Amino acid sequence: MRILRTLLLLAAATVPTAATAVAQPPQSSWADIETAVVSETNAVRAQNGLPALRTVPRLRRAARGHSSFLSDTGLFQHEDRRGRPFWNRLVRVGYPRRATMAENIAMIGGTCSPDVAREAVRMWMASPPHRANILNRGMRAVGVGVVASPDCSRIYFTADYGSSTR
Repeated sequence: MRILRTLLLLAAATVPTAATAVAQPPQSSWADIETAVVSETNAVRAQNGLPALRTVPRLRRAARGHSSFLSDTGLFQHEDRRGRPFWNRLVRVGYPRRATMAENIAMIGGTCSPDVAREAVRMWMASPPHRANILNRGMRAVGVGVVASPDCSRIYFTADYGSSTR
């Protein structure tokens, strides 16, 4: 089966679709894909002489919530439904306000296979602003959230990065 892959880069872009229920596969399978995104990201950082990012539960919680929001609404943006910037969401889950923060989002269509983790990181690395977030020397922490539509036609990724490992 040919896999359709799409990356929407503009934070303000919307996808005009009806809200759909979030896919509910076993939690471990989404966690495995999230872990694979972190592993792929850290492999790229190592190739560039940078230290590995540490998964921080607060960032992961924020990222999972945002991916759910994107899947539920069909929107594709960094802001929440009230237009607040992504860093506001990170601070709301308890991430230090004075930390440096960044976010990458992606939507991939086609399959829920574990290979989507590699594809998400590959697409981010092909985009200069996303690449800069991954290769930012000041970043020490990451949280990744992955949510898909029930038929896996759209898989939403959020990666939140920060300079604090708290």
